[in-house]
Amino acid sequence: MAEPYKRGYKPALLYPAKLCITLPNGKKTWLYCNEVWDVSAAVIWESCKAYLRGEIKASSAYQSKIAREKKVSLSKDIAELQSKCVDAPNADVFKELLTKKAEYDILVSNETAESLLKMRHNYYEFGDKQSELLAHQIRQSSSSREINQINTDIGTTINPQTINNQFRKFYGSLYSFESLNNETQFKRFFSSLDFPSITSEMASSLDAPFTINKLKCALKLMQNWKCPGPHGFPAEVEEASCSPSSLMSLLCLPLTTSPTAYSSSVVDFLVWKELGIVSVKQLYISSIFASFDQLTQVFNLKPTHFFRYLQ
Repeated sequence: MAEPYKRGYKPALLYPAKLCITLPNGKKTWLYCNEVWDVSAAVIWESCKAYLRGEIKASSAYQSKIAREKKVSLSKDIAELQSKCVDAPNADVFKELLTKKAEYDILVSNETAESLLKMRHNYYEFGDKQSELLAHQIRQSSSSREINQINTDIGTTINPQTINNQFRKFYGSLYSFESLNNETQFKRFFSSLDFPSITSEMASSLDAPFTINKLKCALKLMQNWKCPGPHGFPAEVEEASCSPSSLMSLLCLPLTTSPTAYSSSVVDFLVWKELGIVSVKQLYISSIFASFDQLTQVFNLKPTHFFRYLQ
């Protein structure tokens, strides 16, 4: 008894001999009437299980109704027999009373078993067994989305192999096209397109190296006057020319070809070695770019040094 309840079954449904006899006979009759050659065995078995569930539910509802009526009748009989035993004690009446009470106890035991099953279901749903309930709900959801039949050119089919072939054919047609094998149509189509063209001077200007003016214009168009990079250093680009106090001269250093064009900030950049800066790692403290005050204390920088604009 414990094992069926542990698995979540309801053994009380299988106790009546009538159900144990009619259920196999009904299954045989159903299989005889519904077993068709063009239907797979899996579909027939799933349909048979649905039929059996319906039969068991109908029998369960009928048994519950009979049990309720019998319980009410037994309650009345027990009350009358108890009154008779009190008024005129009799062995036959007392024996009948015990029989009625035993029948009543069986009905109450079945109700208690059903109540325990419902409590166990609530334990699975609201207790520590949500994973098993979720797995059951997922199986129900997947079965509800299952396609059992489709309409084809020859009619409605429920054969799984035919259904899969129809879907394979449909999606294959979506990603395929008919090749024309006619180059004349392709040439006519591409010749009608108007592609923009550029002059040779424009093409040569696009291949030209960057200049300081191009860099200035690009930095002016950047949002919030920030130059690229994780730190977002202020560019402070002036409209007319680069100020010695700005970072533009340092950014344009690779573009400068004439040593005489170096500004004062670039000269400071070239004399880093004289300040004792031999590696970029020295500008970082604990993996963070050092502030101007920290660099001033370490390298004795001037207040107007261009490092101030790196912050």
